Amino acid sequence: MAMQAIVGGTAAELGGGKFANGAVTAAFVMMYNHMAHLMPHKRMHAVDNPQPWDLNADGKLSLSEANYWYKVGNGNSITVDASYLTVYDGKEYDIVLGADYFVHGSVYIQPDGTIMDGDYNFNIRIRDDMLTGIRNAATVIGQINAGQGRAYTIHYENKPRIYKW
Repeated sequence: MAMQAIVGGTAAELGGGKFANGAVTAAFVMMYNHMAHLMPHKRMHAVDNPQPWDLNADGKLSLSEANYWYKVGNGNSITVDASYLTVYDGKEYDIVLGADYFVHGSVYIQPDGTIMDGDYNFNIRIRDDMLTGIRNAATVIGQINAGQGRAYTIHYENKPRIYKW
């Protein structure tokens, strides 16, 4: 929770707001996200395999599960339930809040409120701003943690919770 408060406070400060407001908001969002994960959700499943795969029973794609599928999924797509995600509605791109950021990162919200399909990969972005630099550093660490594997597409069912600052 402290990590989320620091990230939220820093993001608020960079956006022209108050550090304390961003920190408190991010902490509450993280707690809300945690509580939402305690509720049952549909299991995610491999698109190319009609039988549900049972890495998780709650429908949440955790970092360890995402990395596992990266290693053994042979690039096959998966579908997850986006209704448990909380997304910050940004001006240029939307960011998944909480610990789920490490799996889903930046996503793109369609006009109907659903998330566009995205790839689970370790691509470095080229932008000249501090947040992209932090994101790229985390991407390099994530790739080291994940090991060798194949990128895959995440399909999102349902709409996430959209949070506007």
